[in-house]
Amino acid sequence: MKRTVLSEIARFLIPAIFALAIAQTTQAREAPILSLDPGGHMALIRTVLFTPDGKQLVSAADDKVIRVWDIETGQTVRTLRGQIGDGNRGKIYALALSSDASLLAAGGRIREAGEGSHPIRLYDFRTGEIVALLDGHQGAVLSLEFSPDGRFLVSGSTDDTAIIWDVEQRQELHRLRGHEADINRAVFTLDGARVVTGSDDRTLALWNVQDGALVARSEQHVGNIFGLAISPVTGDVASATQEGEVRLSDDHTLRQVRRFARQKGDLLGLSFSADGKRLLSGTGTSPYHCLVWDVERGRPQRTYRGHDHLVIATATSPQGQLAATAGGSNKEIHIWDMETGRVAKTLRGSGQGVWAVAFSKDGGSLGWGHSPREKSFNDRGPLEFTLRLPNKNRTTGEPRKFFGNPAIFRRAVARLKKLRLRHRPGGDYGYYADLNVLSKGRARATISRDEKSGFAHNAYTLTPGGGEIITGGGNGWLTAFNTSARKRGDFVGHTSDIWAVAVSADGRLLISGSDDQTVRLWNVDTRENIVSLFYGLDGEWIIWTPQGYYAASPSGDKHVGWHINEGHAKAARYVTAGQLKKHFYRPDIIKRTLELASAREAIEEARETDFSLNELLTRRPPAFAVTTPENNSKVGRSPTDLTLGVDANLDTVEGYDVIVNGRKVISRTQGSPAGQNSEDHEVNFQIPLSSGKNQIEIIAYNAVGKTVREISVEHTGQPDLDKRGTLYILAIGVDKYLNFSDQNLDFAEADAGAFREILDKRAGPLHNAVESRLLATEGGSAPTAENIRSALSDLRNAGPRDTIVVFLAGHGINEGPDYLFLATDAARNDDGKFKPATVVSWRDLHKTLESSRGQRILLLDTCYAGNAYNSRLIKDAADDKIAVLAATDAETLAHEKPELGHGVFTYSLLKGLEGSADIEGDGRVQLGELTEFVLKRVVKLTGGEQTPTAHISSGRYFPLAGK
Repeated sequence: MKRTVLSEIARFLIPAIFALAIAQTTQAREAPILSLDPGGHMALIRTVLFTPDGKQLVSAADDKVIRVWDIETGQTVRTLRGQIGDGNRGKIYALALSSDASLLAAGGRIREAGEGSHPIRLYDFRTGEIVALLDGHQGAVLSLEFSPDGRFLVSGSTDDTAIIWDVEQRQELHRLRGHEADINRAVFTLDGARVVTGSDDRTLALWNVQDGALVARSEQHVGNIFGLAISPVTGDVASATQEGEVRLSDDHTLRQVRRFARQKGDLLGLSFSADGKRLLSGTGTSPYHCLVWDVERGRPQRTYRGHDHLVIATATSPQGQLAATAGGSNKEIHIWDMETGRVAKTLRGSGQGVWAVAFSKDGGSLGWGHSPREKSFNDRGPLEFTLRLPNKNRTTGEPRKFFGNPAIFRRAVARLKKLRLRHRPGGDYGYYADLNVLSKGRARATISRDEKSGFAHNAYTLTPGGGEIITGGGNGWLTAFNTSARKRGDFVGHTSDIWAVAVSADGRLLISGSDDQTVRLWNVDTRENIVSLFYGLDGEWIIWTPQGYYAASPSGDKHVGWHINEGHAKAARYVTAGQLKKHFYRPDIIKRTLELASAREAIEEARETDFSLNELLTRRPPAFAVTTPENNSKVGRSPTDLTLGVDANLDTVEGYDVIVNGRKVISRTQGSPAGQNSEDHEVNFQIPLSSGKNQIEIIAYNAVGKTVREISVEHTGQPDLDKRGTLYILAIGVDKYLNFSDQNLDFAEADAGAFREILDKRAGPLHNAVESRLLATEGGSAPTAENIRSALSDLRNAGPRDTIVVFLAGHGINEGPDYLFLATDAARNDDGKFKPATVVSWRDLHKTLESSRGQRILLLDTCYAGNAYNSRLIKDAADDKIAVLAATDAETLAHEKPELGHGVFTYSLLKGLEGSADIEGDGRVQLGELTEFVLKRVVKLTGGEQTPTAHISSGRYFPLAGK
């Protein structure tokens, strides 16, 4: 059935249960708000605009975040935030950028009804700081525009008025009264002398800027006016309505100049091309096609079919013929050519809506999918990914693609014994607002949704016992009812439309998927949100509790963080989970949460009290800026100066790491400068550079967390960091276990010896010197825990130009949250736990490698038994830019093959280093080439029964072996 633009927009204007907030309902209003940030918008995009140079795009959405995009790269380069709260508080409906790009105005629904006015924020666009509030509208601000000379700003509002503001004085100049409904658009005429307003009362009004007097009013349009634009050539006024009407009017009298061909669909957003010959319109009705109009002929010239949902926001580039249209199910901004219709760039984050969810019938895993391919009402798409759930004997799995038989999964159940659920149209907006409960074919009860409860039943299911009905609707409404349609309670957490639900076979857990790009797991009985899961297009993922504890892929914790309000007059702060990793990265708590079906119980059991989130209100991770060199600059000498301007009014900076092209050149554990508390100060380093482009990453640490800054510098002088120093090789293999003879291995020592030999032969000539050490029962020092620690300590002598390679082969296990490498003398205490002095923990390994400098590589062939893979090991290494390659992932075991004479992983490493991994054929094996070769070879040799894990974000092009 047709959905009108009124019904579509009404859905998004009704308060969500929590707009953006994923925090507990008991949190104080000003407490930090746990939020998802997938790098793009997560809700209806309201407005887009090009910067005057056409290189960037600015956008705002119902997710309460303003994004600045680099059009060439398609990435968000900055986010601007302000005061937000639950419900609609903080939604941005309108943006305007001054002609010199110095000021950005933002307005929307800043407060809820009855709480006061809705101020307009003026941001310094360069710094992102709020420089003024323009307070005057009692209703939400729907439209903003600067005058051509930047002296004035006009705003339109749901309070039926428009205001002309004096920008320099930061005060109201004239309030324009006369409309009888919301003012959806307000724009300046081409000469800046007048203002045109368009309203839900179906008229245009023309006002004099000098005195605010009404000059003219148009005849009524056919439909509410949602689009308004001024021709940059003739000054004519173009207006568009929800009923598909477009008019061109004189900018002095508002008399109609031309009526365009009427369209059947709703027309939203309106923008002239730079030459005034084309007019771009958005859409509010299926099939959601945007139109490019020939202004002279008044007819559509091109139809753009790239979106699959509502498009409110449109813009055209200031220099050329590019269009920007924003909308669709995945909240994308498309940059496309108005002449050809070809897409030049898609601006979006890594998130996607979730259209399918399910539990495996054995309860051991969950599944979900992101592709909307509807087969039936409760089957809106395929299951594409799966996650293994933990139990006493195994850790939580990691998200992975699903290629199996979907019949092993249980989706929503709409028919059970004598009960049946059936949806039907209802309500005021044409949605499936009614859900009938049938017993033996007869209506037993009806559950109805309206604008205060999510509008529609988008997905629904019976619980396994048939005692409850769980239904998901719009705006995050997820509710349990009994079979008599009596409400049992809400599952609170989602912030956008819910498209899929399912209950585990034992009736204990509920899974839901939403347009807010998350999968959420719930306790059916208590309705507690247990965990939420985000899985990105880039394969990065994070699972988190409402309290903020999380497990994540190496870069997944950039996607969740805490929004900290600083009041309406100041920009809000945002701290990522990655910055607070030392407090909140707790895979062990996630595992226990899933076992107990309660995050609250798991956290109470863990007794976590070392850091309170409310401390973020007064404390923060380090704040600093790179003073020299400038980003994207050129320097002619190495070492070169690196100067940081540091805010010293925060917790004392404990140290700095500096990493250049994947090599750590400064280590905080080796006496790097510490911050001071007295006043802002500078910190200076001398850092070596490689020839050509250098990616420099600076990390500062304090008691709260860490902050990372990145710059790019081109070195035009003589090679420096390119020079190779010493190659440190530490190869450790343990076949024989003195206290566990039944755990002995066959090839670990052979693996270590062969690896040391081939690396010495192939990588040694690339370096000035080699320091090589083998710890093995035969052919080297005994691999006791004491000897291993002693050998590790020697690696701390490495400098920026050196290379460290650590290879481990033997038994690795998890003991609680800790990874342990079993030395040959490993022994247990009476309580069954290993004696610390006889094993090497991941903390021992990581402490050594993080404090060492140079290119650091860790290779692990240790997962021969089930309880071995440790996600913390991989993530800690990746976070510290240690290239890591491990024999297995969370789902598979390592294999030894007698016919190979080695473990499969090590055999593949050896072959790769011998030259098989030289994909480019240049006689050298780069680290990235070796990794790609090993990943493929291990899977092939084991028939897919073993899958290695790698993370080498830094050093991918580092030559590890030569001729």
